[in-house]
Amino acid sequence: INDDFVKDVSEFDTLDDYKKDIKEKIAKSNEQRGRQETENNVIDEVLKIATVEIPGCMIDTQLENIARDFDYRLSMQGLNLAKYLEMTGSNIDAFKEQFKEQAEKQVKTSLVLEAVAKAEKVKATEKDVEAEMKKVAESYNMELDKVKDLFKDEERKSLENEIITQKTVDLLVKNATKTK
Repeated sequence: INDDFVKDVSEFDTLDDYKKDIKEKIAKSNEQRGRQETENNVIDEVLKIATVEIPGCMIDTQLENIARDFDYRLSMQGLNLAKYLEMTGSNIDAFKEQFKEQAEKQVKTSLVLEAVAKAEKVKATEKDVEAEMKKVAESYNMELDKVKDLFKDEERKSLENEIITQKTVDLLVKNATKTK
């Protein structure tokens, strides 16, 4: 591998620039993974001490969401959930049972984060929403005004909820005390 090869297979002119870019990407990936792990650990600890009554209908709804998402991902590979279940000799009830614990945790996490956000009065400001829309515009190489047009009503509310959730997680991580 030399500079000429790097020029042919990448947007870089030198091998050193290419290596530097790879190192930066690995460092960024490791940082994101570490941050995600910390967030997950903090949430797990909060869930251990939280007392939440979870209505069965919420778990059922989450199981439907999991099944729908699984079906969607299968469709990208030319399959569907019904065919998958047939091929694996399973049925929808067994499939849902397999994901019941995950669904319960997802619902409990959502309810706990919602309760913390409410108790701590966490809000999504207009500045927060604008910043997220700018990120979307940049990542999809779109004009900001077009992105804003996409985030109307329900989509905007969903974005605001995502912001509130992340701000709540950030608050929990910031206030977590390290043990061990």
